[in-house]
Amino acid sequence: MVDAKHRHGSNLRKYHEVWKTTDCKENFFYWLDYGAGKDVELQACPREQLEREQVRYLSREERVKYLVTIDRMGRFRWAKDDELVWTNNEHYMDTENGIIPRPKGTDAGPGSTAVTHRAQRPSESSRSSSLDEDRRDQGPEAETGARNFVHHRHNIFKRLKDKIFLKDDWWIFVADPSYRLYIGIKKRGSFQHSSFLRGGRIGAAGLIKIRHGKLRDLAPLSGHYRPPSANFHAFVHALREQGADLSRVSITKLYASLVGIEGYFGAKDNVHRAKEKIEHKIESKPS
Repeated sequence: MVDAKHRHGSNLRKYHEVWKTTDCKENFFYWLDYGAGKDVELQACPREQLEREQVRYLSREERVKYLVTIDRMGRFRWAKDDELVWTNNEHYMDTENGIIPRPKGTDAGPGSTAVTHRAQRPSESSRSSSLDEDRRDQGPEAETGARNFVHHRHNIFKRLKDKIFLKDDWWIFVADPSYRLYIGIKKRGSFQHSSFLRGGRIGAAGLIKIRHGKLRDLAPLSGHYRPPSANFHAFVHALREQGADLSRVSITKLYASLVGIEGYFGAKDNVHRAKEKIEHKIESKPS
């Protein structure tokens, strides 16, 4: 299911739990907006909050305003005006015209933005369900077996990502399958990794730090896409192929952590599957 309004997944999930307890034959989104559940109001997430917190999905025209190119000196520039990219919240802000210099006297905090979100019509390119946007409201008991490993891994990555966002100058990036690079300022609940490509396929996603056009740091962390380490490695290779200056880049220790965590949980997953196969064979043996 895809929410035409792109409301935040964690909010929708609260109403989805109510819907699951009913005998209603309506699908969830019809029930929520037009059917028997249209008047349901939850204290944990009032309707006003549900409708206000919507993820902004960029149109093709809007997406170009976040497109970044690499010049002959290996520096990152905005494709829209050829200005050097600087991921600095104090000096820049997000608007409906993309990233622009921040006027003096305006609030400058992590994720600050001047964009007013508007509800959008459903689109065939909206491939991801808002219900799957993140899993932060679910406890470890919500998943078992192999899915439980994925859940714990996601929690580890989320803590790392949240810790990074406490520092300035980290913005989000997404590279499409052709490694065209898009960069923006994350705003929780309204602008995130899925915003760039409307939840569609990617080549890589994570966090990025650039100063005066020069790439300084990368982190392979994305709560929505959770790309494997191989994607991140391919993205770095693509940057080199495009002529990016990586001489000052600290490919963050999080990359090594990502590889290590994948190996750890992958091993546990393999053990779990092997155990299940053995148990199945034992149970299927004739007595």
